Amino acid sequence: MAVEVNGETLVKQWNYWLILLSYALSVFGSFTAFLMVEQAKISLYKRKNPLFWVVWAAVALGGCGIFAMHFIGMTALSLVSPDGKPFPFTFSPGHVVISVVAPIVLEVLALLIVMRGYHHRHIARGEAAPSPAQQLTTGYTGVRRTMMHAMKDLKRMELPKKLYKETDWYLLGAALMSGTGVGVMHYTGLMAVTFQGHIQFDPWVVSASMLIAIIASAAAFLLLFVIQMPMLQIVSAAVMGIAVCGAHYTGMQHVFVYDAAASAPAADALNKDSVGLIVAWAGIITCFLLEAFGASQLKSAKLHLDRVVAQTQNELTQTIVELVETRRDLDTAKRMLTMINVLRPLHSSDKKKTASSTFATCALKSMGLSYADDKVPSAGVGDASESLHKVLAHPVAVELLKDQQVQGFRQEGVMFLLAVNLLTSTKPRDQKMTKSLTSKIMQEFIVEGAPHEINISMSQRIRLQERSKKPSVRMFAEAYDEVLRLIIHNDYAGFCDSDQGRFALWLCDNVNFGAHHEEQQPPPVSDTDSISSLEELAGTASHKMDVLGMTM
Repeated sequence: MAVEVNGETLVKQWNYWLILLSYALSVFGSFTAFLMVEQAKISLYKRKNPLFWVVWAAVALGGCGIFAMHFIGMTALSLVSPDGKPFPFTFSPGHVVISVVAPIVLEVLALLIVMRGYHHRHIARGEAAPSPAQQLTTGYTGVRRTMMHAMKDLKRMELPKKLYKETDWYLLGAALMSGTGVGVMHYTGLMAVTFQGHIQFDPWVVSASMLIAIIASAAAFLLLFVIQMPMLQIVSAAVMGIAVCGAHYTGMQHVFVYDAAASAPAADALNKDSVGLIVAWAGIITCFLLEAFGASQLKSAKLHLDRVVAQTQNELTQTIVELVETRRDLDTAKRMLTMINVLRPLHSSDKKKTASSTFATCALKSMGLSYADDKVPSAGVGDASESLHKVLAHPVAVELLKDQQVQGFRQEGVMFLLAVNLLTSTKPRDQKMTKSLTSKIMQEFIVEGAPHEINISMSQRIRLQERSKKPSVRMFAEAYDEVLRLIIHNDYAGFCDSDQGRFALWLCDNVNFGAHHEEQQPPPVSDTDSISSLEELAGTASHKMDVLGMTM
């Protein structure tokens, strides 16, 4: 910068620490402003007016990033005469006020224009809002990752295509308005300088400083509104700082001309050192407050998002569980219908068919389903169905009566089909029906190998009880004179009755039936001895299953 004093050139001196501080403050103000811009984007996605956040962004950018940077940059400059005497200059209060208001107003307009374009490019198309967790990121790792992604996109020509596609008149207009705000603030601030002389402006310097401000502003807006990668708030702020400082220090190349006839600075003029100190602290405090407020809002948004995500995950988990249970019920229903189809042909008479339907109703009721072809069940079976529904997934026992025959068939390793035939008749027809039923069940449900049977023919009642020794549940006591006590681990059960005999069918998980036992005639025993007999029986079954390579 050349300064003439009666034909002599004054020496310009710079405080480079203050220059660095001016750039840092410009970046800090720009970053705070862009943090407010992220909140404005969220307001757009929520269909709210973003003006509140845009105004605060303009205060941070125009007031801290531009105005404070300018006066700290002016404070960094000192003019001295060739003989070493300082050449003081001050600031006009009126022009200072204009220089702080003008950039804020112009930056509000610039941000409103670019937000309007952002709305048309993204929100109007129904795109999802950006995650609050990624709106504020710091650290070297994030910058390095962002640059790596940018280089990869550049190699794939994705980045140039995106810039060409999404750069519109809104963004260019906003860059022009923002660059104008930088230039207006700078030259209004220069007009606030009062000294014994005047400034001779160079049109080429004015054009260069304005062009730098506009181009760098456009680059910052492109990074912030078009590329939209994590960590680009910091990169955009650094570019915006280059725009402000580039325009300022380029504009400082104008000629300051000393005029001895000019009036001296007014008494109420502001000292440049005092103005620089006040503006610097005011800008830093303002940016800190705004950034803390914006960060708290982002943190609240992130916490809200975390709560929504956690609630959604819980609902999704519950839905998956319900779907799995529904799938299981459907599979159960399919197996039950298959068993019903196996059982129905065995009952030719109406009475027998009624009994088969009663069995179907009892079984399906325990799953909360209905059977369209069933007839009205007897009261006893209905009560049993309710009891069965209450004890699902609970261990129960089977109390065998005289002349009972129990057959257990292994299916798919852990699934057992337990058929209990309570024979009250020795007619050949009944024996034939039982044999046919057993054959059909085996053909339908036994997948691999021969079935493992438990055939027990007893002269008196004994009791089979699981090793858990949990109390059994009494069922069907009201419906029949003889007691039949059932034990179900889970899934479902069914029961039907006919003139020839009583038939019960269950499909149970993890039931310890599966080994072959010889017929035995145990002596009369008490309930305690019955449990001991059962444990011995279970031990024998376990040993034989180990021999067969199976697990109980």
